[in-house]
Amino acid sequence: MKKLVSLLLVLTLVFSLTACGDKGNSDPTTAAPNDGNTDTTTAAPEATTVAAAEKPAKITITCDGTVMTEDNAGTDFYKQLEEELGIELVFERPDHAGYKDYCATLFGAGSDNLPDVVLLSADNYATYASLGYLWDMTEAWENSEVKNSGRVSEMGLELFENSKVVGPDGEYHLYGFSAVQGNGCMTYVKQSWLDAAGITTLPKTYAEYYDMLVKMKEAKKAEFVVTANGLIGNEAPYINYLPEFYQDAYPEFYQKDGVWVDGFTEDAMKAAMQRMADAYAAGLLDTEIINRSTKDCRTLFEEDKFGVFTYWAGKWCGNLIKNIQTLNKYPGAETDTIVAMAPIAEVGQYLNRIAPQWCITTNCKNPEGVFEYYLQKMLDGGRAQLLWEYGAEGTHWSYENGTFELKPLPSTGNTGSYNHIDGLLKLGEYRSDFNGGVDIGLLTASTETMVSAQEVFNANSKMAPSIKKTDAVNENAATIWTVRKSVIADVVMGKMTVEEGMAKYESECGAAVEEILASLN
Repeated sequence: MKKLVSLLLVLTLVFSLTACGDKGNSDPTTAAPNDGNTDTTTAAPEATTVAAAEKPAKITITCDGTVMTEDNAGTDFYKQLEEELGIELVFERPDHAGYKDYCATLFGAGSDNLPDVVLLSADNYATYASLGYLWDMTEAWENSEVKNSGRVSEMGLELFENSKVVGPDGEYHLYGFSAVQGNGCMTYVKQSWLDAAGITTLPKTYAEYYDMLVKMKEAKKAEFVVTANGLIGNEAPYINYLPEFYQDAYPEFYQKDGVWVDGFTEDAMKAAMQRMADAYAAGLLDTEIINRSTKDCRTLFEEDKFGVFTYWAGKWCGNLIKNIQTLNKYPGAETDTIVAMAPIAEVGQYLNRIAPQWCITTNCKNPEGVFEYYLQKMLDGGRAQLLWEYGAEGTHWSYENGTFELKPLPSTGNTGSYNHIDGLLKLGEYRSDFNGGVDIGLLTASTETMVSAQEVFNANSKMAPSIKKTDAVNENAATIWTVRKSVIADVVMGKMTVEEGMAKYESECGAAVEEILASLN
């Protein structure tokens, strides 16, 4: 009964966050840079493996729009993957925008209705693992061919270790598999806005950053200079769209010096809210920021309504430049560009989020076989990985006479770039016996600008805080997050002071916070 109550409360949280969340974000989750020309494959150490599992005849899979969809000939990808794996694959593809809601309903219907495999966001992954709906793959991963192959990057090994969450036994285990790093957001500045303000050096401190915003607003006579998808994100790591303002604040429960704390109550969070309030009062932050979706932000950026945008690293740097120049919505747009900023001193490092996880549910009758013959094949360093990276051969790409070509997507007619695995973010390199260990499509699917931006991010990022879910967290999270969002909005918009906001939080959430911290510690 307690498990059911916890799940119902989790569903309430999921629906409430979705209702006020991103209205148009379909950003693909995307994986250590490789220039595509260098064989970085190392000799594989002798693998420590367990007895081979039975190969499943059929696997049912639920996933979102980060996997090639049917309107873009996803069925061709399914077919070629089936042929490569020798397994019948049945994909359930709910609408990408409503995927969280779909998963909430799916798990709410009970374990008997779950597919064999489901792709989950990091926070939902931690929740459903704690409630006992996911299979523990710790041993399978440790003894897997791919982990012991030498092909997985150091960042990949770190990501798998950091992806361990608390299960129903209260201990940390691995319940998910990812073929890509979670990636994160970095700050981009329009060159035309820098030029207008007479700025030749990117800011290295918050004082310099704030001064840059003031000069830009004045030079461009802009209504605002910075906007984002809300004042705080709807999923971990929450602060990634406004890093310069949040700095060392983390408004969620996280582990500090071995002890779990509520980051929302710390002085760092109070300072972050005051910085945002000051910028809002000065007209630097968008007055409509709480209503913006990421799609809104991209459109406004393309229209030159603001000049500083924190968004996903790597591919999106190139995508934003391409959109600005080709859409040409303002004078000079065809030659304008953006510059990727290293984090300012007070931020230190951007946050690399915990990647969405491929999970095997407890309803799966042969989890060992699904792990061995489906999940780990995403990083097989060969044909299966190539399909996960670029889609179906002949439909989404071709490789003839040493030339790799990406095909137009049926839904738009525009040239595609990648399937589920972004080559810039992949966690495993190709085998030396497969195309000489070279990622044959990487330099076609990516530009030098994208590679450069990803390198800046990777060199200046750290893993986001780990997630731990307990019954107390699941039962109180919806209420706490509603109050947190309300306090942040009221303080930033000048409706109450920081002190008044924190008093409200203590009054309405203090008892629940104490209960949660007791359970976490």
